[in-house]
Amino acid sequence: MNDDSPFVIDHSTPVLGLLRVLLVAFLLVALSLIFWTAVRAPALLIREDNPRLVEAELRIQRGTIFDRNNNLLAVTTGTGNELIRQYPAESSSHAVGYYSFKHGTAGVEESMDAILRGETGDLWRNWWRDTQHLPQIGHDVRLTLDANLQQTADSLLGDTKGAIILLTLNGNTADILALASHPSYDPNTLDAQFDALTSDENAPLLNRATQGQYQPGMMLAPFIVATAVEQGVISLDDTVANPNRPIAVDGTIKQCATSPPNPTTWRDVLRHRCPAPLQTLGQQLGIAGLNQSFT
Repeated sequence: MNDDSPFVIDHSTPVLGLLRVLLVAFLLVALSLIFWTAVRAPALLIREDNPRLVEAELRIQRGTIFDRNNNLLAVTTGTGNELIRQYPAESSSHAVGYYSFKHGTAGVEESMDAILRGETGDLWRNWWRDTQHLPQIGHDVRLTLDANLQQTADSLLGDTKGAIILLTLNGNTADILALASHPSYDPNTLDAQFDALTSDENAPLLNRATQGQYQPGMMLAPFIVATAVEQGVISLDDTVANPNRPIAVDGTIKQCATSPPNPTTWRDVLRHRCPAPLQTLGQQLGIAGLNQSFT
């Protein structure tokens, strides 16, 4: 074949330059694909605006939460992407908590989230579920709560700000039968009322049983006073001198949580959570008397 053949490319023509540009372009495309599909893939997958993550989250069928007697406390209803988390026992709102796609989780819904979501370290099962586009199904959780006692605790609080916890000994552990906090909220309408709940000065989303700050040891005060009354050491109507005097607890100075009236009785000591008179009373009862308070 001579140089006049139409199949011979003249290296001096712009065609070779164009081929080089195309090769570089293809190389850049290949490198960008490798970068986004391999190097940046993990970061892209965990972005909150990843539509695949949103769709997968909306399809998760969270497990059911039961009380100790198999009463429903939280259950998922609906199909596909129209799943709804419902809470039949509104009185258990602070104990059970809530699940919201917009606002996250709280309470048992948060502490047991991995179980309720059905998270698993089984790579084969995860791969099969993803390739078959199957929904993620969570596991059920049974609590030690008693829905009836929970309702009673909720009713006893009424309009009072505070909390009630009812425990029962179970060997070396204690089961929580009731855990109520007021003011409360309806987890079934959380999304619609969330802004109002967070701006409410009464803090209805605050779980006063688990997140409230109280005088150290004051939970035992009623038992100590009851023992002292039973032994005739004091009477509830007896006056207490200087109830608001400061005392040191682990290097921190403590006084009454709220100012007691003058004169102050033992009823007022309990109502205003005054630690100093209780410290003195504990010293009067001694080790034997205190042991009797807690048995």
